[in-house]
Amino acid sequence: MATSTNSYASVDHVESLIGDMVAERQFSVSSIPTRTQVEQIIDTVAAEINVALAAASYSAPLSTSSDPITYKWLESVNAWGVAAQVISTVPAIAITLDQEDAANNRAQSYQRLYDRALKRIDDQKISASRATSRLGRVYSGSPAGGPGRSDG
Repeated sequence: MATSTNSYASVDHVESLIGDMVAERQFSVSSIPTRTQVEQIIDTVAAEINVALAAASYSAPLSTSSDPITYKWLESVNAWGVAAQVISTVPAIAITLDQEDAANNRAQSYQRLYDRALKRIDDQKISASRATSRLGRVYSGSPAGGPGRSDG
């Protein structure tokens, strides 16, 4: 399996963040989670990002041709969301950081980054192409009884 064309991150990007939690710093058919499972999580997190983009009236998914800078940011956003989820699937024995509750601290850090990014999208504080097929409320003319109206 490969990731969907609607996704932003790659397995390599996720490995760069949390690859130290699996043997040889790479997800494989025998790692926990497997490479296929990581690809599925990438697609799931990207779908959540695309839903947030669409809800905020942005085009979804974004493309590298129309929004190269924001697309690059979304690669990281996608990877942060995946990293937070994947950490919870890694056996605790695999985590050897010299920190109390290292996995949770790390997962929480990536989750905070991801949540802030979704909030930024929701608040419409990113520079990206807007969806043109959706219209909010469109009003035309004067309100009932207003200036220029003879019915009021």
